[in-house]
Amino acid sequence: MNITKIERYVGVLALPVFLMVVGGISVAVGVKAKDALLLASVAPYLAFGGLGAAVFGVFWMIWALFQMDRWERGSIVGTCPNCGGAESKLDGKYGPYRRCRMCGAKREG
Repeated sequence: MNITKIERYVGVLALPVFLMVVGGISVAVGVKAKDALLLASVAPYLAFGGLGAAVFGVFWMIWALFQMDRWERGSIVGTCPNCGGAESKLDGKYGPYRRCRMCGAKREG
């Protein structure tokens, strides 16, 4: 499987960016909803929850970029037979398997 650098970055960074966007929207809604009668009771929770999601997304993205940089420089020792990238252990329909976070290749184990 041959994926481009852009596809790799989108695959690795899509969820952290999504968390940051949803967290930012939740913070904005929580701050603006203080005056609304319907959402006034949940506004602080919405704002703090959104802030937590956004901060978590930022740290997750920093970690993912750090891992991608290490892999691209060749200083990370992964176990993927295709590209040498780091793999995630997952459970699927047919049992446990590994999926490479860098190239997307799958194998048993």
